[in-house]
Amino acid sequence: MTTPTVSVYLPTRNRSALVIEAAQSVLNQTFHDLELIIADDASEDDTPQTLAKLAATDSRIKIVRAATQLGPSAIRNLAVDAARGELITGIDDDDLMLPRRIDDLVNAAARHDSLICTGFYVERNGRRRLMNSARRLITLDDLLHYNVVGNQALLRRTQFITLGGFDPNLPASEDYDLWVRAVDRLGPAIRVTPSSYIDR
Repeated sequence: MTTPTVSVYLPTRNRSALVIEAAQSVLNQTFHDLELIIADDASEDDTPQTLAKLAATDSRIKIVRAATQLGPSAIRNLAVDAARGELITGIDDDDLMLPRRIDDLVNAAARHDSLICTGFYVERNGRRRLMNSARRLITLDDLLHYNVVGNQALLRRTQFITLGGFDPNLPASEDYDLWVRAVDRLGPAIRVTPSSYIDR
């Protein structure tokens, strides 16, 4: 099997209906050279069966499953450990990617060596509000005041490894913590346009 350019991690637990929508938004990307690693955090509903059926429909899907619940950081790390792509990004199991998101992130990665993100939409009750949409560099000072990256970004797999991944000791904000460490070690992040992530 050839090595994909991009690995997308998708952690999930007990959300069998929502995770399918999130996964389809990845599989429907205009950028096809990717793998989708769905990490099941010991779901107790029909998620394992649902994921097995989904994986049978597309060879780009890889399922990893924790035997016991690991929590948000460790389950993401389990997915990243299984990744083979040069570039890594993620999606939460209740969110969506717009179709050109990965294309835009990969194009930016050819020109920028640190963390890459986009603006995003917050969707509540069927209405979307655009957040952090302007193209800009994001410095460590910016991030220490507020998480202007959001909950998903793109890094190289080697950078994830060097940074030590997500901190399993954190019960929340594990993404924000990693972004701060990334910008501290790798230099300013860049936010590219257009906005392409829907936070539901």
